[in-house]
Amino acid sequence: MIGDEAQNHTRGSISPAADPASLTSVVLRALEAHGQGKFIVTSNSMARLIRTGDEIHVTLPGADEYQAGQVFVYRDRAGLVVHRLIDIQETAVIFQGDASPWADPPQERMSIVARVVSITHGNSTVDLT
Repeated sequence: MIGDEAQNHTRGSISPAADPASLTSVVLRALEAHGQGKFIVTSNSMARLIRTGDEIHVTLPGADEYQAGQVFVYRDRAGLVVHRLIDIQETAVIFQGDASPWADPPQERMSIVARVVSITHGNSTVDLT
């Protein structure tokens, strides 16, 4: 998940008291305004690739950019989730955290918020493009 330490290159920090709905709103506004953003991850659901405290750089995905194996940010009832796209179905997309043995519930394509293009672990950056 992207948590209360989310940041992007123009908006700065979000208050630790931010609730998931307001955090989601801030992230979406930043992406709409700039087409990209940098955010801090607050979950290990994508460990080994992405760990708590890592910074992800995301961009708005094009309609033809949905490919199984890519990592996306999607919106669900709990907030924003960073997981790998594992299946594209006619009416839904299926995600799964790399650290989870189970797939997430099916999501509508419109729940996809952004595609993760790179991850920064300390001083090193992993390019996912």
